[in-house]
Amino acid sequence: MGAGGCFTAHRAAFKGSRIKVHARNQSFALSRLKDALSRDFADSKYMLHHAHFNSDVLPDSYKRPYLIKVTSEWCFACIHIEPVWKEVAMELEPLGVGFGIVDLGSERRLANQLGAYQAPSIIGLVNGRVTYFHQAVVREHLRQFVEDLLPHNLVERINDNNYQAFLDSWRVENKPSLLLFDVVPVVPLLYK
Repeated sequence: MGAGGCFTAHRAAFKGSRIKVHARNQSFALSRLKDALSRDFADSKYMLHHAHFNSDVLPDSYKRPYLIKVTSEWCFACIHIEPVWKEVAMELEPLGVGFGIVDLGSERRLANQLGAYQAPSIIGLVNGRVTYFHQAVVREHLRQFVEDLLPHNLVERINDNNYQAFLDSWRVENKPSLLLFDVVPVVPLLYK
């Protein structure tokens, strides 16, 4: 066989290992793509586009608060905060908080309108006003951020001095009122 046979055997061994490495890289790339697609599919109901934001979300922000996450396709920090974001969405969406996601790569115009120039960014939107979240992305901080976005005069304590004004307020304002009979140190977000 000589030197040529030895070279052929090494070449064949190298070629086989190259195929395994290529297959491993392809498998890794497919799993990353699958993760990205499943994440995008799960978040597709929250995806915002410039026209949709201006015609639907912005006017609706006068009726309810919105949390908007600005993300990018291959942003590792965005992937890191994803579980917290989903947990907060599951907790606050039934309470009336709206959620949106802006892809920095495909919705640059909307991101610029919101003043978000990096990913991840979290933005609060109430009454058309944008507020930026600047804390660590943990459930408690996001919940407090939403509470701080809301006007503080929505809940009023009723006592002997102001109960009659509360009862007569339906004549002035055409808004529903709620009377809670409970000793609660902090008003739940549901009633704010």
